Amino acid sequence: MNNIKIILIIFNLLLSTLTLFAGEHYSATKNLNVRSGPGTKYAVSFSIRKGEQVEYLSRSGDWYEILYERQQGYVYSKYLQLAESSDLSQNTSSDSTNSTRMTLWILVLIGWMLPLLLIISSTKTSGGEKAAWILAVLFISWFSWIFYLLLAPIKKRD
Repeated sequence: MNNIKIILIIFNLLLSTLTLFAGEHYSATKNLNVRSGPGTKYAVSFSIRKGEQVEYLSRSGDWYEILYERQQGYVYSKYLQLAESSDLSQNTSSDSTNSTRMTLWILVLIGWMLPLLLIISSTKTSGGEKAAWILAVLFISWFSWIFYLLLAPIKKRD
């Protein structure tokens, strides 16, 4: 019975991870230049028109890294607004990108769950010691995510 509770807790943590890192979609509030980096000193890569839907990837200060029709770039966050869910059905340009990302997420989650499942099914530990190992794996994985989120926006400048 304890193993079932632990598996349910892990499953809930995985679902919260998926919703936390799911790509948000925004719409442009005006015609925008999308730049190669987070600032006006970077070159304009392409433009999007008012109302176009983009997928949020990351943040660097007040600039959002976005994905639009398989192109990535940076837009000043002031000119984006969170898209309504009904608007998202109109934007099908990144469906293949989203399915590839979902496949990668599934592989990452399987790789993340494997150590937890091995700990749960192990007969080498029991009770509080098993719970401590599970918490250690969870702590390390969340620490890794935070570390990634803090360092990922750092890119070498040209």
